[in-house]
Amino acid sequence: MAPSPKAQYRKLPDSLIPKGDLRDKLSSQIVTTIAELPIVIRANHLATFASREHEPDLRGLWERFRSACTFPKILGDEIRFFPISRWEDLRPGPLGILEPPEHTAPTVFQERDVILVPGKCFGPQGERIGSGKGYYDRFLASLPSTITKIGVAWDFQYSRSPLPQEPFDIKIDHLCTERGMRRVG
Repeated sequence: MAPSPKAQYRKLPDSLIPKGDLRDKLSSQIVTTIAELPIVIRANHLATFASREHEPDLRGLWERFRSACTFPKILGDEIRFFPISRWEDLRPGPLGILEPPEHTAPTVFQERDVILVPGKCFGPQGERIGSGKGYYDRFLASLPSTITKIGVAWDFQYSRSPLPQEPFDIKIDHLCTERGMRRVG
């Protein structure tokens, strides 16, 4: 079987991924940019994620918006989002990603909420290539189109050229990197 046209975009060059103090500094820039967005300040819910080591660290958003932040949890073939009381409540899930406990009803998102979306690569028309399991695409497809979707990545993960897409892929509205916000789509 031939590799997916997206496979080449899922391999992040380790040499370009910020580490240590540089990762902390650039992550802080991303957190500040997102935290100052009027749409984030007004949001009832801010869907974020506990970052893996190759992703920007978004813990600072939870520290600023604790009552609004909600985190993904894999439930079968879907993700649902749940709030946490303490960062230590997050535990490794089936893919090794930190997840919240399922101790409350899942968050119900409404039109002025914001979803932060991880990915391996993002394109100029809002295309997104994730890890390949489709969790975020299925989740985003279930939401009202009025919810703001912001991709979060390092600037090297942005492609100026359009990315291969499939009919079920859901596009983002904006991309935030250490260089600031970028309108896509």
